[in-house]
Amino acid sequence: MTDWRLSGFADEAYTALGEQLIFLAGLGIERIEFRHFERAGKRCSISESTSTERRRLGRQLRNADISCRCVATPVGKAPVDGDFSIQQKQLANGLAAAMEFDCPTVRIFGFQARSAGDHPECVGNLSRLCEQALRDAPGVTLLLENERDVFGETPEQILAALDLVGAENLGFVCDPANFAAVGVDPPAAVRQLCDHIAAVHVKDRGKDDDMVLPGQGQCNWPQILADLGGRHRAMDLALEPHLDVAERHFGNTTPSGFAAAKDALEAILAGID
Repeated sequence: MTDWRLSGFADEAYTALGEQLIFLAGLGIERIEFRHFERAGKRCSISESTSTERRRLGRQLRNADISCRCVATPVGKAPVDGDFSIQQKQLANGLAAAMEFDCPTVRIFGFQARSAGDHPECVGNLSRLCEQALRDAPGVTLLLENERDVFGETPEQILAALDLVGAENLGFVCDPANFAAVGVDPPAAVRQLCDHIAAVHVKDRGKDDDMVLPGQGQCNWPQILADLGGRHRAMDLALEPHLDVAERHFGNTTPSGFAAAKDALEAILAGID
């Protein structure tokens, strides 16, 4: 039987970390996908955090007995020909957060290419990020996420990135709904990439490009989870429902909607185990 390990992007429901942690604990989820926190009443990316803020946030995590599964940065969700120093600074903050939170992974993206001719430059940028991570946080793995309109939006591009970068500290986090967004069959993509998947983001895309509860959309979550369960002894499942807002850098879901997404996922898991 597969050990399905749940975590959640609680910033979809609440901005302040304290509220995120109380919310997750109430759902029985012991791990967080750390993407945003509150600064002066506004949402702030962990990639923009200061050292003082990271120490405070780390204390909150430890006091709540909630562990950080992944520091979810927007690094690489930017033009490949843009100012790379900005991406390096954001990654530096993400890596520092991972070290402060005793977190093993940092999420990144593959850069926005103008055409296939830019893909070698995308690979070069990813290689430089991996070198930075190996130097500054040698115990942390960078997880490349598939995303629409960036290098890595198809299974073939993910495989190319992993192969061409060839870094031991680069892994893959799979978002089946993002594959559906670019016309790729999610179960087929999961089967093609299964041996490379370190974690999975759980949301579902409806026929009209809206977001729906897991199992109610295009992703075919029962098939995906059955395939993963047949190949992995353990798998990280990160709830990211995006039920109310699905923007490029964040999503919003009401607390009740988030709880419903968790219930829907657990019902699917109960049916395949």
